[in-house]
Amino acid sequence: KNEEAVALIEQIRIVVQTLEQQNEELQQRLSVEVSEARKFRDLYFQEQVTTERLSGEVEELEAKRTVLETVRTQKDRQLFLALKEKNSLFQEVQVLLAEKK
Repeated sequence: KNEEAVALIEQIRIVVQTLEQQNEELQQRLSVEVSEARKFRDLYFQEQVTTERLSGEVEELEAKRTVLETVRTQKDRQLFLALKEKNSLFQEVQVLLAEKK
């Protein structure tokens, strides 16, 4: 019976040792997976921050574009009126020159 008990204890030690080794391996794999999950989480948050920043920049650029389009429209109108006035003055000068001859 003693021999059976010793053999059983030895089997239990082997099982415990195997379980401890498997546990250690699983903890190492878990540590690696947790590390990778943290990297992905960090990348996700960085991407979110970048997306929000870019979204803000797009809104800002769209607002600037609207302002520039408005200014361009005003400048185009001013240029049109100036050319119209120049044309009118040029016609007056032609009339005066024609009268002078």
